[in-house]
Formats: sequence, C-alpha cells, structure tokens
Amino acid sequence: MKKIWQYGRTSGKELEVSDDFPIQVPFTDVAPLKDIKLEDQFFIPSENRWKEIINGLDRKIR
Repeated sequence: MKKIWQYGRTSGKELEVSDDFPIQVPFTDVAPLKDIKLEDQFFIPSENRWKEIINGLDRKIR
C-alpha cells in the first residue's frame, strides 16, 4: 500500500491505495507542504508541487 493525494481546485484528500495504483489526474504522490493544513493548500500539476492558499484578508492592514 502507498499514500497518495487526490487534489481539486483547492485542498485535497489523503488516500491509501495499492502499490500498482496508477498515478494520474486527479492524483499525485507528491506530499503536501509540511506544517500547513491540507485544506490551506492547492496542487499545481504543471509544476508538480503544492502551494499555500494565501488570502488577502489574512494580511495585516497598514
């Protein structure tokens, strides 16, 4: 068994599948960013990486 992630427009879902499960859209074996909740990330297939979702409202207003 191996761990993979199913991704969508935002967030993802961790799954455990058989070793011969094909890795194709919408799945990846690239682990999400550490120390950031999965629901606060999205996957960029063309770059094969996860990126944190940054909301402009999260920034401090000067």
